[in-house]
Amino acid sequence: MAIMRSLAADGKSILFITHKLKEVRAVADVITVIRQGRVIDTVPPTETENQLATLMVGREVNLTVHKEATQLGEPVLELRDLVVRDDRGLAVVNGVTLSVHAGEIVALAASRATDRRSWPRPFRECGPSNRARSLCAVSTSRIAHRGPSSTRVWATCPRTSARRSRPIDERRRQSRPQYAAPRPFASRGTRNLKAVEENATQLVQRFDIRTTGIDATAGSLSGGNQQKVIVARELSRPLSCFMASQPTRGLDVGSIEYVHRQIVNQRNEGLGVFIISSELDEVVALGDRIAVIHSGKITGVVAPTTSREDIGLLMAGSTMGAHD
Repeated sequence: MAIMRSLAADGKSILFITHKLKEVRAVADVITVIRQGRVIDTVPPTETENQLATLMVGREVNLTVHKEATQLGEPVLELRDLVVRDDRGLAVVNGVTLSVHAGEIVALAASRATDRRSWPRPFRECGPSNRARSLCAVSTSRIAHRGPSSTRVWATCPRTSARRSRPIDERRRQSRPQYAAPRPFASRGTRNLKAVEENATQLVQRFDIRTTGIDATAGSLSGGNQQKVIVARELSRPLSCFMASQPTRGLDVGSIEYVHRQIVNQRNEGLGVFIISSELDEVVALGDRIAVIHSGKITGVVAPTTSREDIGLLMAGSTMGAHD
């Protein structure tokens, strides 16, 4: 932001394209709102975030995440002394101990890219480089010992980008699923294509996925719509634990509102939810507990009522003011 202000002060013209309301209000002299390829309005930066969101989406948007008190259940995810090493053998997650209970959202605040990218790798790759004394899932059985069918109660939503869309396309085109597809999508080893297509059509509408049709590949979609595809896929089946890294990355405010509401609904229905995000607003809005990681280590676990200044210090590596 400081660089853009400096350039503007030097007489440079800047066209700044973003969906982040705080950023655009902080730096813009004039704000033009575009929705579905058309100019909706041009307004001053004195407009409130709610007013801008309404222009962007075409309806009122609730930017506040409402959460009711829930009864915590048993731990559905338990990490003890988790260590994850990168391709160079360096520990990018170093001795993390953390638990997620049924009926709660634990938000992991990670400002450094390395800290974010390390998750959810240990849950996909439970190998020798990912050491933990106990890496537990549903019913406290070790993730590494669970078969493909049993891990269907898990959902992971990694961050997406254009170059990461190929695996989504490849999985979509597989002639055989990685595990037995549930009814009504398959029966006795035969896919029910009509049921698959009807379900895809419903999810495209429900999650507002902007696409030319259900036969379009994920790689042909924008980054935000790729993210919607993954969220739709994972939240459209029965789960016990849901984990997402940067769940609203690249989404517009209307889609962010919807995804946040779906995540809270999963928590209200008794799921354990683990969110990894660099967005402090998102972490504070969603988390029942906030764990902060810096350089691979947890610097504190705090309540969402903790001041942003204290959380910011923890994200910078300080342990001052940290509490359980």
